[in-house]
Amino acid sequence: MLCVERSVMGKIILNSFQKKLHRQLVGVAKGPRGVISYRDLGVKNGIAVEDEFHFNDLAGQIGTVSQYELEHGRPLLSVVVVRNDTQMPGKGFFKFARSLGVMKTTPQNELNCLTFFAEEHIRVRDYWKKRLLLWKKKKN
Repeated sequence: MLCVERSVMGKIILNSFQKKLHRQLVGVAKGPRGVISYRDLGVKNGIAVEDEFHFNDLAGQIGTVSQYELEHGRPLLSVVVVRNDTQMPGKGFFKFARSLGVMKTTPQNELNCLTFFAEEHIRVRDYWKKRLLLWKKKKN
């Protein structure tokens, strides 16, 4: 279990690595593809897929970023991290979403997972694209 730092108010405080992941995932959400593989995210952060210990830690760090997002009223940003073979998040993502109360249906059903993925992915993309448009509008 990861040690998650919290403020006096009980809110998650992201460490420097989690902030870096957050920026990377927001960039992916705003980008043309809207997804990044676990493998590519690992490589971006100097973690090889073969390094199971650090790769599992990466998954936990991604989860902390999603909890942070949820605390701030935003959709699960980790939905943009997908497996190479399925182009969907792994089973752990769906179990995690269910444990947080975001996914209301059972993650054992493949159709439920596909539906949740599609809906949450749209919510994440829409949220961050709107933020980008607001930022551009404010800048001009």
